[in-house]
Amino acid sequence: AMIACGWSWLDPRSFPPNELLDRVIVVFTVFTAAAAFYSLALPRIFGPTGLWTEAGRRIAAPLGVAAAMALAGILLLEAFGRAMAAGFNVGTPEVLIVLAALLAGCAGALVAALRRGEASGLSDRVRVRCVYAAEAMLGLAFVHVRLTEPQLFGGVFQQYWPLIVMAIAFAGVGAGELLARQKHFILSEPLTRTGIFLPLLPVIGFWLPGPHVNVSLTGLLLTVCVFYAMLAALRKSFAFGLIAAMAANGALWSVLARMSGWGIAEHPQLWFIPAALSVLAAAQLNRSRLTPDTLRTIRYGCLLVVYVSSTADIFLNGVAVAPWLPLVLAGLSVIGVLVGVMFRVRPFLFLGTAFLALSVVTMIYYASSQLQWTWIWYVAGILLGSAIIVLFALFEKKRTEMLALVEGLKQWQ
Repeated sequence: AMIACGWSWLDPRSFPPNELLDRVIVVFTVFTAAAAFYSLALPRIFGPTGLWTEAGRRIAAPLGVAAAMALAGILLLEAFGRAMAAGFNVGTPEVLIVLAALLAGCAGALVAALRRGEASGLSDRVRVRCVYAAEAMLGLAFVHVRLTEPQLFGGVFQQYWPLIVMAIAFAGVGAGELLARQKHFILSEPLTRTGIFLPLLPVIGFWLPGPHVNVSLTGLLLTVCVFYAMLAALRKSFAFGLIAAMAANGALWSVLARMSGWGIAEHPQLWFIPAALSVLAAAQLNRSRLTPDTLRTIRYGCLLVVYVSSTADIFLNGVAVAPWLPLVLAGLSVIGVLVGVMFRVRPFLFLGTAFLALSVVTMIYYASSQLQWTWIWYVAGILLGSAIIVLFALFEKKRTEMLALVEGLKQWQ
């Protein structure tokens, strides 16, 4: 009856999309008001445990679902009308009615979430969901105004909206942590989780077609890196540390992509080594949370990325063009061996030794083919043979000590 009464005031001669939108707005308004009445007003009238209150709560749920479906229809019609542009115009009363209903629903959900004990009649899980619902309605109110009143979102907001979203994310996580310390978990959990995912919006939106923003991708990714690094420090989280490392490396990649001669196909080690070292550092800082097999796998994988990318750089550019590249690989290998010996980590020792040998062979090959130093192969062969003889002699003369050394290596990480 309320819906029919609302429709009776509409002008049937209006533009068809406008008439349909007006009818859906009436449906949404009626369902929202009815759901609010049954879920909030009846408990105040009949008490939190009466039969009327229980009946009202049962019917409020399907009414809320119907209101959500009507709201989805409103937003779709507004988006369609904004894309069509010609002949479509949402009046100010309609905009204000939907906005008021959404804000009222947001306030009602927060009131239900903040009630404690028997006064609410809701479990803690339901109260947390009420906070999520309030956040969703607030976001949908923003989308509604953005679709119907786009002129309000020009100027500074249009140019700096990624930074505004990041500021909201920082504020949300900060408020969530503060509320958690004060034991207000009903509010702290939704605020923190929503703030955690908010930075993804400007990063995704940066790649979508739209108006120009006065924020560089490098600056945005560095801000995201600081945000997730802060979360990693607060939560001692390996996952947040990885996300922060990925954002930092994305900022580096955006700088390298704009520089001529520093592309991924020209110097891959500049693109991959920082990312691998970031993951390696994050794993090392959170080693107590990882199993030994997982930590060993991460170490091998990251070190292989470091050494293979450096080796690929040699083959892509050639030793004749860049003779320092084998020295870079040798330096990285020596550092890996030293770190492995210092901290007793087998992946560093084994892979560092293997790629150090590869860098030495590369330099010998370059000297023999480009500089015509064929004698260097004989010298290298003699030195290798001498090293093998010395190794066998050590095993023969000091067999116990050498076997103890091998057994000690097995005890390394």
